[in-house]
Amino acid sequence: MDTIFKNGKIVVLAMDHPAYMPIMGLTSPGKIIKDLGPYLDAFIVNFGVAKTYQKELADKTVILRADTENVYHNKPTESAPMLCFDSSDLDTVNADALVAMCYTGHPREKDTRKNVAQLVSSASSSGTPVMVEAIPMGLGLKEYYTADNISYAARLVAELGADIAKIPYTGDIESFREIVENTFIPIVILGGTKGDEDMDFLKSIADAMTAGATGVAIGRNIWGHAEPSKMAACVSAIVHDNVTAVDAYNLHMVN
Repeated sequence: MDTIFKNGKIVVLAMDHPAYMPIMGLTSPGKIIKDLGPYLDAFIVNFGVAKTYQKELADKTVILRADTENVYHNKPTESAPMLCFDSSDLDTVNADALVAMCYTGHPREKDTRKNVAQLVSSASSSGTPVMVEAIPMGLGLKEYYTADNISYAARLVAELGADIAKIPYTGDIESFREIVENTFIPIVILGGTKGDEDMDFLKSIADAMTAGATGVAIGRNIWGHAEPSKMAACVSAIVHDNVTAVDAYNLHMVN
């Protein structure tokens, strides 16, 4: 775990979206890694990107996406992520950690729990860190992202043996602090859908860090931004340098 966190904090760029949905903006993964790497500690990638861009990823922590799901087509509500990789695949692509989904309240919650348990079991002997996205009901279903539901999801994956929980931010410091205090593993917040307001996005990160988060794992709000390098610098400043959202924006986005 010490090799993943930088002074106890982490900024992760999520680039794993194409294993779940069609996505615009990830046309040149190697260029994105090269351009944004100076501001980031780690990348979440699928096996194909990890295999193809080992040179570009060489000096960063690589977190391998272990499952996949189709959330784009008219899928039945009972569909769920399928586990495809485990710790035995890490050396092939020089990956350092694994990540998978766990959907609480989902019709096939038991299958996502099983995925997590299998992944943790495969990683335990080697000490490979496992990050789990603990998400109420499923991706993008924000009406279920209540503080109580997020708290339950985060504690569940901790109990299943995850080393890091990746969860939505609740929207306020106090409720999120309670979740952090109730979860005995490090918590990073996910970025969610691409937002329009930079300051709202940056403030949510600053507030989550104030509440006790250890970092972020963000995709579209960084690589999908009109100025991705500047936005990555803003996020890194908030997480690692403890600056305010306003100061980070003025320092890196305006100048």
